[in-house]
Amino acid sequence: MLGPWVRVPAGSLIFNVLWGKDTSFPSFISIFCHFLPSNPYHCSTNAKSSTVYSITQILHPRKDSQGRQKIQIRIIYKRAKVYLPTNFKIDPAKENIKINAIVKKQMSDAEERLLDAIREGLSVQDFRVMFKKERVKNVLLSDYIVTLAERFKGKYSPGTIKHYRSIANKLGAVTFSDISVRWLEDFERGLKLDPNTINANMKRLKSILYKASKDRLISEDQFKDYKVPPYRQKLVEYLTEKEIAAFTKVVKATAVHSKKVAGWYFLLSCYTGWRISDVKRFDKSMIHGDNLVLRATKNKQIVSMPIIPRLKEVLNFVTKHPFDVSEKTVRDYVKEIASMAGIKKNVIFHLGRHSFGNLLAAKGLNERQIAEKMGDSVLISKVYIRVHNEPLNKLIRKLFK
Repeated sequence: MLGPWVRVPAGSLIFNVLWGKDTSFPSFISIFCHFLPSNPYHCSTNAKSSTVYSITQILHPRKDSQGRQKIQIRIIYKRAKVYLPTNFKIDPAKENIKINAIVKKQMSDAEERLLDAIREGLSVQDFRVMFKKERVKNVLLSDYIVTLAERFKGKYSPGTIKHYRSIANKLGAVTFSDISVRWLEDFERGLKLDPNTINANMKRLKSILYKASKDRLISEDQFKDYKVPPYRQKLVEYLTEKEIAAFTKVVKATAVHSKKVAGWYFLLSCYTGWRISDVKRFDKSMIHGDNLVLRATKNKQIVSMPIIPRLKEVLNFVTKHPFDVSEKTVRDYVKEIASMAGIKKNVIFHLGRHSFGNLLAAKGLNERQIAEKMGDSVLISKVYIRVHNEPLNKLIRKLFK
């Protein structure tokens, strides 16, 4: 039976290890494990004895074609060393080595196995055999997704990172070994969401699994035959020019500054098609002569919009008043203003983007022109054309006079 735990300062781990019957040592030796600057586990006995073992993450000396080095785990026991792969790489010239959830779990699992073996009198030879074929296993899918979110922070939009974390929160204690077509189908059925949100979640999850297969954490055979449920195209809601005019009238009349900010920035979206992530970033430097130019946060596309009179009116306000209200407050105020304007629709902020797309389609722009001005794909712009295809409608009216 192991001895009692000993209290130590926060940040240290203690293990009580049965040392044996040597009378020169107490029956139980406290092994203190501290996180070093690079976050390894380093474990030793007391000052009278030599180090029992250490577990540290280090970089493989060989670099790949992009200058990246693999993170590996080095375990030392009685001066014998073994190295475990982690399937993660970093460019040491650009980023510091730091522990992540998956590497931390692998180190923790290896340490637990090692401690169990030490208690049973582990020899150096058995130690080498024990870790000879060690690989990443029993990794939680949610841990991997959180690690991906950290890896792609700054490369993917905040919205995408938020969706990654949302999926991770839905998974629970699911490991890569649990994943199968049957499991994915069961997970899909358990999502209590509308069909298109389920489509987006499952498409994103399958994309994550393909990334994991490249990191050698899962075989494609486990999930490649899973069919993502189809996207059901629906008519997007939008504001007509008349409704936008009514919305503008209420915004001009309001005396509440934060409500005014919410209203004018929503109108900025209506006349540019910008998402809320881009609207929040607006500043005067985006005005280039008679055009408003932006690199979209979501897909990094550059979009340019001529400053038409109605947009110029919006810019007169937003250039003097920054987006200094919380997103939630802005969204709530947009709904409130729409209601005050007599608009009988569920007006969310993204409706501004849809309104812009439909406005362009109603003016006769084709799908490629709409895609160009919205910084989106032609496939998306087709949705607006199907609602407002004026050239085709005029032709049909002429044919059936």
